[in-house]
Amino acid sequence: MRGLYLLLVCGLLGRTFTPITCKPTLFFTWSVLRLSIQNIQIMRKILFLFIVVVFFYGCSKENEDKSNDAYQIEFVNGKEYTQTFYFGSHFIYSENNKTGTGCNIISSCNRLSFTIKDNEVGFYEICPPVDLRNEEIKLNENLDNQNFRYYLIADIHFSYPITSTLNMQLKSQWKIVIGRMEEYVYNGQIYNRLIIVE
Repeated sequence: MRGLYLLLVCGLLGRTFTPITCKPTLFFTWSVLRLSIQNIQIMRKILFLFIVVVFFYGCSKENEDKSNDAYQIEFVNGKEYTQTFYFGSHFIYSENNKTGTGCNIISSCNRLSFTIKDNEVGFYEICPPVDLRNEEIKLNENLDNQNFRYYLIADIHFSYPITSTLNMQLKSQWKIVIGRMEEYVYNGQIYNRLIIVE
């Protein structure tokens, strides 16, 4: 049976069946075939990795374009928007012989900002809680990386221009994230936008 198999293979290869010529030919043919299979498998892996890289690059580019669109938005008077804001700072004020505190809130595009005092309606709903503000301060004090820092952010619904906080609504809870500032150009002017890292 084995001889018949060898005869058949050698016949297909166009060779005369002899123990000397056929066995080396079979070995050589099998080696070439095995290398070809391995090469095909390697090429498939390379092709798969290439497709994965192109896919993720396309997704990241699309997300980057969408992110840029969010910063390039042109605010129109009388329209309502929901934007991400971050807590800038708190301050102490004095009015009518009374002392109070307030918050400075800045949009992630850094083209909008507003202040709200503790004697104004909605202060405790819009301004981040004191414990979160203190936590942000402690985290930044212990941060070694100067390129990144912790920010308090939240989504806020408002009417443009921001002349009052009466109609503002907090659309998400305040949370602490890691971010960095990056320059961008809008209408020929340079601004710093907040990029959320995690």
